[in-house]
Amino acid sequence: MIKTKVILLISFLILLYSASWAQTEQADEALGIQKFSLNEAVKYALENSFSTKTSRADVKIAEQVVKETVAIGLPQISATADYKNMLDLPVSLIPAQFFGGAPGEYAEMQFGTQHNSSFGLSLSQLIFSGEYIIGMQATTIYKKISIKQNTKTEKDVKESVSKSYFLVLISQKSKSIMDSSLLNINKLLAEATAVHAQGFSDETTIDQLTLTQKNIEKSASSFERMYEVSKRLLKFQMGIDFNTEIELTNSLEEFIDEGYLLNLSLEEFNATNNINYEITELNVVVTQNLLKYEKSTYLPTLAGFLSYSKSGMNNDFGELFSSNWYPTTVAGLQLNVPIFASGAKRSKVQQAKLNLEKAEILHSQTFQALQTEAAQKKSDLQTAINTYKYEVDNIELSKKIYNKTLEKYKQGMASNTDLTQAQNQYLSTQSAYFQAMIDMLNKKVELEKLLYK
Repeated sequence: MIKTKVILLISFLILLYSASWAQTEQADEALGIQKFSLNEAVKYALENSFSTKTSRADVKIAEQVVKETVAIGLPQISATADYKNMLDLPVSLIPAQFFGGAPGEYAEMQFGTQHNSSFGLSLSQLIFSGEYIIGMQATTIYKKISIKQNTKTEKDVKESVSKSYFLVLISQKSKSIMDSSLLNINKLLAEATAVHAQGFSDETTIDQLTLTQKNIEKSASSFERMYEVSKRLLKFQMGIDFNTEIELTNSLEEFIDEGYLLNLSLEEFNATNNINYEITELNVVVTQNLLKYEKSTYLPTLAGFLSYSKSGMNNDFGELFSSNWYPTTVAGLQLNVPIFASGAKRSKVQQAKLNLEKAEILHSQTFQALQTEAAQKKSDLQTAINTYKYEVDNIELSKKIYNKTLEKYKQGMASNTDLTQAQNQYLSTQSAYFQAMIDMLNKKVELEKLLYK
């Protein structure tokens, strides 16, 4: 019987919790509040941020450039049609002696018809072009680079959103602590004012507590503005409307795993897997193709063509389209052989060689720079971890000092100055603690971006 009651009670509590959760979700939706974990915020940003949208558009543009280049080597068909009304037929001068006239004289003759019309189709096909072949290779590489750039943009967005997410949480936490401190000082001030009213304390105590209260109010207001600004920055980076209210569901403590962070700082780095290295590698290939392209301009080009047209002529427009139409069909090849370009092509080839040399230098430089950056970021993370541990100890110690000083103050064993000093020290260590935390998390994100694809 008891077991049955327990089961019923648990079932009732589950239903009650489910109903409460559903009502909360509905209420949040009605208020326009969107909740995001860090992963959800990053995923949303990858779909909706201005940077990723622009980057995806660049990939689509590259795809269209490839299609455009391919189309150059495919058959080209065009149609033409025209109509001419010869209001004045052209006049030609013919030697008059052909018609029995005197030598040296000319007779005026008009040739042609007033109404003339024609239509036709033409087909051309590129048979061989070194420029086209190299151009096709270059556009393929261009598309690969745009895809790599899109990946790089996504990594940048992930980093910036993560850092902004941490900043919002830090400012929110700092604001909460300041609000709590303000509540405590207001309580102390009220108690001191009551004691003063009974003549048991001097006015200096009230003035000192009031000054402390004003300073905390100023700090609380500053953190309030920081919280709003950081949240607005996060919305911008996510590509979400500023008027949409958001709520972050992760806490700072969820991202702190000292074991993982330490292993991350010791992980081996492979520069060849880094996106920046891959982009410079493709850049070398592009400049190699540009050099081939400039060299290919020395090669001849060959194209074939076929055209068919019909022409109709008549002095009476009404009979123009019912009169005879005369066909013309032409087929042939066109060979273009470059012979002399006054040294312009040679200069372009030399420029392409120098650009290739620069690209190879940049490629090597990037490899060395990435190795140096990885070592620096690993060191930075290790330093940040140690600083964070140091600040954790400091905040516990300063909190212990503040609580003891507060108790002594309430018992009349500590002065107002002692209390203010202990409180300022506690708030200062809080600020240093949060700064160390966000610095450590930011260093973590930066190193992950560098190490992983």
